[in-house]
Amino acid sequence: RRLWTLASAAALPFALIAWWVGLQLPSPAEQELLGRGDELRVYTWITATSLSLYIAMPFLQIFQCRGRFEFPYPALCERAWSNQHIGLLASGFVAVLWLLLGLWAALFRLLDIDFFSELFAKPVFIATVTGAASGFGLALGRERERVIASMRGITLAMLRSLLPLVAGVALLFLAALASGGLALLWSTRSPASLLLSWSALLLVMINAAWGDGREPPTAAWFRRLTEAGIVAMLLFVCIAGYGLAVRIQHYSLTPPRLYGAVAATILGLHAIGYLWARLDRHGPWLGRLPAVNLGLAPLVVAVAMLLHTPPFDPLRISARAQAERLIDGRVSAAEFDFYYMYHDLGRAGAEWLAKLAALESHPEAAAIRRGIAAARETPTAPALSRRPVVGDFDLYPASHEWPPGLAAAIRELPLMPNFGGGRRQRGLVIATEIDPAAPGPEYVVFSGGNPRTGFALRRAGSGWEWFADYQAPAVEDIGQLREALDAAGIATAAPRYPGLAIGPFRFDPVAPPCRGDCQSEGLLNSDTAGPTE
Repeated sequence: RRLWTLASAAALPFALIAWWVGLQLPSPAEQELLGRGDELRVYTWITATSLSLYIAMPFLQIFQCRGRFEFPYPALCERAWSNQHIGLLASGFVAVLWLLLGLWAALFRLLDIDFFSELFAKPVFIATVTGAASGFGLALGRERERVIASMRGITLAMLRSLLPLVAGVALLFLAALASGGLALLWSTRSPASLLLSWSALLLVMINAAWGDGREPPTAAWFRRLTEAGIVAMLLFVCIAGYGLAVRIQHYSLTPPRLYGAVAATILGLHAIGYLWARLDRHGPWLGRLPAVNLGLAPLVVAVAMLLHTPPFDPLRISARAQAERLIDGRVSAAEFDFYYMYHDLGRAGAEWLAKLAALESHPEAAAIRRGIAAARETPTAPALSRRPVVGDFDLYPASHEWPPGLAAAIRELPLMPNFGGGRRQRGLVIATEIDPAAPGPEYVVFSGGNPRTGFALRRAGSGWEWFADYQAPAVEDIGQLREALDAAGIATAAPRYPGLAIGPFRFDPVAPPCRGDCQSEGLLNSDTAGPTE
């Protein structure tokens, strides 16, 4: 009876939060007006629910067995690791079942019988079978306690054996970073998320090394390396937090940055707590670690739930922060990303766009309304074709400043994104004099994804005009352009083959169809240093 009372009391706020999250999900018709940003809640809610249940389940299981509020840490640790393996076993059972159903449907499709394929694709069938299979898989795992205990022991032993490698790699990375690699770190793609992921890995392995505390490691070198891993974990969190703070200061809040800041805070509290546990010289090694984990467990559950309530909703907070940048004049309408507000911040972004459209006293009110209209007319683009921002390019010469409106014009160019993983290839925006009759310098834009093509922009009235393309098939990497700029700068080159003018008609030279291995890509003047035909 007490268990049911406790479970009911905990389930009520959980159900209210789930109900609110469900209300925020847009229907297909609403997506035309609100964008698709609210779909992020599906994934964050599943993650928050899974994490909260994983933390709370051992407490409920022990309370069910003992009937009182006493939770020995060894029992909690045993149940937590066992539940993880039971969940993996259930997931594997569901995956195998769906594989068999897929083969079943494919077998009958050979006979032009589509009944089973259509049945298995129905949402009601998917939900029913998946739920029933998950429950059966969980029950199967609970009944195989001896197998689960063996799996738990093997997993803990494996993680303990890998901890020296993980801690050693972290220390080696910090040593390389201290030798001057911080600037290189910020040029990579999502360094904060990678550092936080490595910190979470250290957190899991440190807990695996300590286990339930009844048999702590005795080797002195292993203990020292584990302590070094705790220090590395804290340093990783600090570096990631600093990177997030800089991004937030320059570009304001977004949901990923908010989630990253929350993760950095929680991981940082764990690292500080583990260092505090190490400072206890009188008790067993890391004897305060259970107190740290037990003290932070309710905080993790509370934060996971609060992030899905209206006052702490990352989408609402981000939309307000982004809009205030425009209202306060910290960013101009030309630089503001209306596309992101509409397509990625969902209902909250649409509400703030309506408020921005209603501004009358703002000095850029007309430009704001044009930007909002353009964002609503632009279809949702895949992640790889997201429009570039100023931070994706280096301006050359460095003494130049970004002229007003140039960044907005660059976002409209068909630039190829950087498809490669790892280090991000920053593009180049080069100021040069192409047309002496035009006012001011022109700007040629090279993206990191395709340095062979440059897009030339020039001033046109109060805006910018894309007026020419430049191609150089011999360029293979943006680094070659950087080296050439440092060595020789940039200048206009006379064409090898001039154009022809017959009265008002202008003819430009084009290469004839190539025979064999052609490198000119149809441009007769593409490479003035190469062989001629």
